[in-house]
Formats: sequence, C-alpha cells, structure tokens
Amino acid sequence: MNYEKYLEKYQEIPYKIFKNSLSKNSLFHAYLFVGETGTPLKELAMYFASCILNNNGDFAKEDDPILKNVFKNNYPNFVVLMILENLNIIFLKPHLLLILEKFILLMKLTI
Repeated sequence: MNYEKYLEKYQEIPYKIFKNSLSKNSLFHAYLFVGETGTPLKELAMYFASCILNNNGDFAKEDDPILKNVFKNNYPNFVVLMILENLNIIFLKPHLLLILEKFILLMKLTI
C-alpha cells in the first residue's frame, strides 16, 4: 500500500500537518490514531513512525529499510502497543507489560 497517497486522499488535513511537521523537523510529542473498524490505523501509525525514525524530513518510501523493519516489528526504538475495546492487550515487547498494566490502572482511576 502506498501510505502517503492513502493519507493524501483520505486524510488530507492530517497529511498536510504531518508533511509540514516532517519538513520543518517540528514534531508533536504524541500522535493518536482513532477511526472506524477497517481503517488501517495500526499500519498508518507504523508508517508515521517510520517517517519520524527516518529523520530525512520527508515521507518514507516503500523500499526504505527502516519502514521494512518497523513493519516486521524488528526496529529497536519502536514498540507497538494496542488496547482493544475489551481491554485485551496485544504487546510486542514483553518487558512493556508492567508499564501497560500501570497505564491501564491509572486510566481506570481517572475515569
């Protein structure tokens, strides 16, 4: 999938914001990806992370080694955490389970 074209077509405002942030090396501290079931949220988040990790001021190309490693969950500075609606947890780095459990506990206390 060509994520840059997908973003440009279906998410025009986030695309422009992120493109501008990349080119100026002025990124936000966090990005939240929310959408309907079937939207490639995880893939878009991983693509955004690849663009940031590339640090070249532009969107990652499909043959980029960082992009490939991020999508294979084989990049040391990138971790995927997902909380599903029923609070089942999928984690890709086992040592993050404790952090995630503390986060969920904190979320329950603040709701």
